[in-house]
Amino acid sequence: GTCCFCALLEIALSFMPRAQLRRIFPPIVTGVCVLLIGIALTGTGIKYWGGGAFCADHASKRKLTTVGKSYSGDLVTPKTYVSTSPCAPGPFCPKELLGVCSYTGPQYDKDTDTTQGDVTICERFMDLPGTFMVDAAAKRDPTTSWQKCTDNGQVVLPFGAAEYVGLGFSVFMVLLISEVFGSPFVRNCQVAIALLAGFAISALARYPMPGNTPDLKYVTNDKINSAPGITFLWVKTFPLSVYVPAIIPTLIGFVITTVESVGDITA
Repeated sequence: GTCCFCALLEIALSFMPRAQLRRIFPPIVTGVCVLLIGIALTGTGIKYWGGGAFCADHASKRKLTTVGKSYSGDLVTPKTYVSTSPCAPGPFCPKELLGVCSYTGPQYDKDTDTTQGDVTICERFMDLPGTFMVDAAAKRDPTTSWQKCTDNGQVVLPFGAAEYVGLGFSVFMVLLISEVFGSPFVRNCQVAIALLAGFAISALARYPMPGNTPDLKYVTNDKINSAPGITFLWVKTFPLSVYVPAIIPTLIGFVITTVESVGDITA
């Protein structure tokens, strides 16, 4: 309800003569607005280019927990416990690991007369300066702790995988070709054309995974197949209400979208 009411302002501005709009929103204002919005969206675009926003935000959180070996008897009091952790003997990790790893020393359990191994938890395993060696026998492969990107069909890869970057680059190339060789109509629609072309390439592309037949798809029909065949929107009602304290902030937001629209159309 609040948005419907405040949208009347933008509707009224759309009927104003062009000369008055340019006087209210001069090109220096609309141009800077579009530029700042484009700069802000660049970071978001890079995230989706690499595989998705969620895995981009959590790509550095490659958690690895290492538990030391347990021994019978008390090895804590005489300080004879032998640790392989880079943070031993603790209680704090070396300077280069502060903020990356946390360390909990060995604990002696009197009931079982056992010294439980120390625990080292590293939130960003790939940032470690070579302190943990990759031990295939212990299955401590660093790639197993990478944050994977989901919602990309059947393909699940880490953020920044070459396959994701290549598909995103195809969209960028279509944008570039449309800008250089396209007609004015094509240049006005180049974003939609590039996204449709990238989607088509993704639908045709396959990811060959060892031991998996057939190859994995980047685009699936799961959501389409699970959707109802026909949806009657008018059978659902949404009550409208106006939240008075939100009117002024929402009006400001619609003014900003007006400035953005004027800048986009001018460009």
